[in-house]
Amino acid sequence: MKQGTNATTDGWLQISTAGFAALNQSRPPEHLVKELVQNALDAVQDGGGSVALAYHHDGRHVVVECCDTGTGIADLAALRVVYLTFKTDSHLKRGRFGRGFKEILSVARSATILSGDSQIHFLEEGGQQVTRETPARSWAPGTSVAMMFDWPAEVVAQFDAYFDRLLVPDNVELSLNGRAVPQRRVAHTIEAALTTEIYSPESHSWSKPRRKTVIELVETRAGEEAFIYEMGIPVAVAEWSVPYHANVLQRVPMNPNRDALASGYA
Repeated sequence: MKQGTNATTDGWLQISTAGFAALNQSRPPEHLVKELVQNALDAVQDGGGSVALAYHHDGRHVVVECCDTGTGIADLAALRVVYLTFKTDSHLKRGRFGRGFKEILSVARSATILSGDSQIHFLEEGGQQVTRETPARSWAPGTSVAMMFDWPAEVVAQFDAYFDRLLVPDNVELSLNGRAVPQRRVAHTIEAALTTEIYSPESHSWSKPRRKTVIELVETRAGEEAFIYEMGIPVAVAEWSVPYHANVLQRVPMNPNRDALASGYA
């Protein structure tokens, strides 16, 4: 006689949230928050719009809010699934395969995401992590993300230093803690064919083709270190003595944590 068995149909693997968090705890907080800004910039990139990033320490936690007027999120429940994205990949997008939000969520104390007429809450109740999706009070354009972290108060100064270096795209209004970030003049442009990164969902692999792009050279401010940028996001220190940032207007190859350039790219 055959023994009875219990079968599950939700896939072979499950992810440990604690284990996933441990992989991201060592990353600088500003690099994690950067993922929210990248997603917001991608959401408003084609039609233009506004992105507002705000952060402060409330005496116990660091509170971060990132709001945009972009395309919104069609399925908020998909935010719970690691390595799932509905975005068509493009070398002209900053985000990569929907990873960034899940990485910062894994180290958060709580989070609420509002888009359209729905919102999803990530909470701790009775020592357990729970998720609730509820109707929004009213329809809202774009996406609003509010998150809370157990980071120390000095992280706020790190955010100030990092996000003040952002280069604002032409069709975007960006604000930091309510202060408008001015666009910076492009002194020179250079056309070049450079290696980029594109994900193929068919082969589940990354390719590194060369694509024609533009590099914007932006003068550094007094005392400011020159950086290489990916579409306005500072990626790595530029190891040269000329007083210009290099803003590459396509995705640049990076290491797995996306906090340093791939070897040889600079």
